[in-house]
Amino acid sequence: MKSFTQDFQRFKDKILSGENFAYARYADGEVRMMRGLAVPHDTQAFAMDGWSCEGRLYRLGQVLLESIAHTEPDYFYAITSPNQNYDEYRFLRDRIRVPEDNITFADLWINGNYERFRAFLFEEIREPVVLIASEDGAKRDLHPLRFTDYLTIPPRCPDFYEEHADEIVETLRGLAHDYRDTLFLISAGPMSEAIIHHLYGMNPRNRYIDVGSAIDELVHGKKTRPYMLPGSPYHGQIVEWTLG
Repeated sequence: MKSFTQDFQRFKDKILSGENFAYARYADGEVRMMRGLAVPHDTQAFAMDGWSCEGRLYRLGQVLLESIAHTEPDYFYAITSPNQNYDEYRFLRDRIRVPEDNITFADLWINGNYERFRAFLFEEIREPVVLIASEDGAKRDLHPLRFTDYLTIPPRCPDFYEEHADEIVETLRGLAHDYRDTLFLISAGPMSEAIIHHLYGMNPRNRYIDVGSAIDELVHGKKTRPYMLPGSPYHGQIVEWTLG
């Protein structure tokens, strides 16, 4: 049985130890793109991030399918837990060929772990990082987080990747070449997993971590999700992992 709090501590310790690995997160948006399903612009779960897609297999969806083929021992997948959405879990688990120890919760940084993650972000990360996130953050003082590079990603990431994939890959190649033993924090919607897939393939000697919306308070300067709000049913939720 997986433990939401113990897995949080495990991956936090791996990050702080300087151990190089990839941590890629897959949930409803990524699964819909991999299946070629539409995400209408008014779908609440995604509208707040400013992206949508039509019902077809985008270039990004194809790369996401390729990205779940990694079997390296230092490549970890954070996926929908089976009791949250068994259909999504089964779609991913049937295609991801790694041991159970390389699988964890898609919600690991949020819900009942969010306050722990926030303390980790603001108080425990002392090294400069490479940040790949919303263009909003480039306009803000991100103290106490220090970064050596900030690659900005526009909100409509499926269209952005469709139109500029080759340029994006070349930009990532430059980052992969320039850094070693460095922490990358990535919050780019469903593009995050494609970014991690590309970077890891170019240089596995870094820590590539999808932090998702858990850095929104820093990047956007406001709370963007119910789990960030004390009193919300999600704020203290300890996510379970049950197959039954």
